[in-house]
Amino acid sequence: MNDRTQGSEDLIRCSVCDDYFRGREAYTCPRCRRQNICKKHRIAGFRECASCVFESRAREIRELKQQQDSIKSFLRLTQFAFIVFAILFITVRAGIADVVEFLQYSIITENLVYLGAASVLGYMLFFFILRNQNSQVREKEEQLQREKFRMAEK
Repeated sequence: MNDRTQGSEDLIRCSVCDDYFRGREAYTCPRCRRQNICKKHRIAGFRECASCVFESRAREIRELKQQQDSIKSFLRLTQFAFIVFAILFITVRAGIADVVEFLQYSIITENLVYLGAASVLGYMLFFFILRNQNSQVREKEEQLQREKFRMAEK
């Protein structure tokens, strides 16, 4: 079927919605190379077509969520380390370290307070990083929803 019609102006059929529009308003997406796209399928401020913008935004959100999962795993590891140091601290204070051989002359038992404090500080640091990550994900998801809503209005 012919994508162009003859008339007083040269009309082109949009490759996305099959609507006809003036030929001078057509553009080609630099990412997916789709040609003859009307301005309804272009998001202001972007060079790509709407589907490519949505795809890249969705990929960004997926990557942020994967980073969140990694941070959550590290927080669990930090919690575990703190629990181990707390148990060792209690054993040293209770006098059990005199009975257990590896605790008698260990660098760990001499620096338990510092190791415990370091694990708490590390937990706090990564907790705030995780909160920041959560807000970024929410912001990007809201932005994507607004853009989808704008596209639906067109």
